[in-house]
Amino acid sequence: MDLFPDTSFIIPLLIETDTTQKARDFFSSFPGACAVSMSVYEETFFVGLRLIAEDEFGITGTGSQETYPG
Repeated sequence: MDLFPDTSFIIPLLIETDTTQKARDFFSSFPGACAVSMSVYEETFFVGLRLIAEDEFGITGTGSQETYPG
């Protein structure tokens, strides 16, 4: 049997979360092949960037939450 992981499985492999150890244990013991689509790679990249931006820089969105006069 082969494994086709999605973003919710890949992110804990790369970024420390509460499910990281379970994901790494499963992935390291899985006997089959692993295949990932390009859309999953892209989604993982952007989700990972968002998580890093929130954690490292406090960036929580792309727009300002304040209303500027003018």
